[in-house]
Amino acid sequence: TSVSLPAGITTLDYRAFSNCCALDLHIHGNPKNIDGAFYKLKSITAPFIRLGAFSSPDAKRAAVLGYLQQPSLFGENSITEEYRRYAVSQRKKLLSAVFENDSVEALDFYARDNRINVSNFDEEYFIPAEKNEAGACISYLLDWKDKNISLEEIEKEIEKELTRDPFNAADMKKLW
Repeated sequence: TSVSLPAGITTLDYRAFSNCCALDLHIHGNPKNIDGAFYKLKSITAPFIRLGAFSSPDAKRAAVLGYLQQPSLFGENSITEEYRRYAVSQRKKLLSAVFENDSVEALDFYARDNRINVSNFDEEYFIPAEKNEAGACISYLLDWKDKNISLEEIEKEIEKELTRDPFNAADMKKLW
């Protein structure tokens, strides 16, 4: 379930870790030839490898999930900033992996970055966590909600929803 590659590894053969769906891979060095080595991994923690080195969307997702689960390993540098920007810009796509893996550490990244709020709590976080039966994430979210969302905020959100124009352009597109 977990493999740690030492810093001395210089290359990884094509599809070296293909279809290792339950594998958490830790790469301590910066191998130069990694293109195509990863396909359908659970997560890749690679604090010395630029995100662009992961050619497939699947490998990028696994690498960013590895970052979200252990951001302290990455330090503060341009590589870390690449991972952080990708994690924020692709949040909705990455959340499915977060809930599939029941990763509280990754969910905590979004909470600390103020990406969870009263308006998106149910739709983007809580309901998907329930659908994936992500028990640890559900517990985390309920605790977060208890600490961060007041009854007044919930009432304001409901009132905003009730007074919203039912025939605005976005809703008409959805209906169409």
